[in-house]
Amino acid sequence: IDSETGLGDMVLWTAFSNRYEPPYIFGVGPTVMLDTASDEQLGTGKWSAGPMGLAFYIDDDWILGGIAQHWWSFTGDDQTKVTTSLGSVQVDRPDVNLTDFQYIIRRRLSPTTNIGCAPNIRYNWETDQLDLPVGIGADTVIKIGQVPVKVGAEIHHYIERNENLGPEWMLRIFFVPVIPSPEWSRKPLF
Repeated sequence: IDSETGLGDMVLWTAFSNRYEPPYIFGVGPTVMLDTASDEQLGTGKWSAGPMGLAFYIDDDWILGGIAQHWWSFTGDDQTKVTTSLGSVQVDRPDVNLTDFQYIIRRRLSPTTNIGCAPNIRYNWETDQLDLPVGIGADTVIKIGQVPVKVGAEIHHYIERNENLGPEWMLRIFFVPVIPSPEWSRKPLF
């Protein structure tokens, strides 16, 4: 199998909470996985949606918590073309039935700088496959003009993975603009 580099499917999630003040933060809402992969081998080929929930403990020294999501596909490609040494072959794409849990353990060095990890554990219910990474990294908040931006990197080693397709190591580099929430969202909905 040839290696491929590019962008995968994008995920959008929204959490609704009756309280968004540390130290305890909880929320639930919908999550959507968009079919945005730059190459069909890097994505599911499906549009998927499901529930999500989060829980965090945040104080001056630690950020601890997790985000759980689950997706079921509702539309998308049923087949894809795979190139092998014998030529191109059409293969069936499995439906998406995927659980993702991102655990977050961060030690705060300052109000803007952290060390720790936030890898994603995934279980694919269609293929009975577990991806279990562990890792370490760092992040900080900088300003680009007036916009605060969280930048960082983590390295993850997969202690359980798909032997044929899953990575053994992964380098995650992130660049996240911090956009203030709109005024209407600062008032409790329930």
